[in-house]
Amino acid sequence: MDGIGGLDGGGANEGALEAPAFRPAAAAGRLPKMLAFQGATMASLAISTLMNPPKNLSGYQLLSTAYYLADFVLFLFGVGLIVLSVPVARNPDNRAMITKALMWGTLAPLPLLLAVGALVNPNMGF
Repeated sequence: MDGIGGLDGGGANEGALEAPAFRPAAAAGRLPKMLAFQGATMASLAISTLMNPPKNLSGYQLLSTAYYLADFVLFLFGVGLIVLSVPVARNPDNRAMITKALMWGTLAPLPLLLAVGALVNPNMGF
């Protein structure tokens, strides 16, 4: 025992404990970037559909409520994905599967917005 490192060794830093390896954010891969991009895209799409709703939407009470509710949920999911990209960048290994499931799950309000728009305005050109 040499009293410093706990082991009797002949060289400098021999027997010393190694610090954990530093993993920069670039090592996290593409997943945090994909989360932030999809979140920003969904939030901007929700704002865009809120600013330009279908023309005849006010004539339908239930469809109007469903449209604005789906738009609000789409905006919340988009902001949630942006916020989720930060912890995923810090520890991507443990959160990768949950994150991918959330990315696919956040697309659920989008077909509802398209369906309501197509029902209200059949001449949308789909």
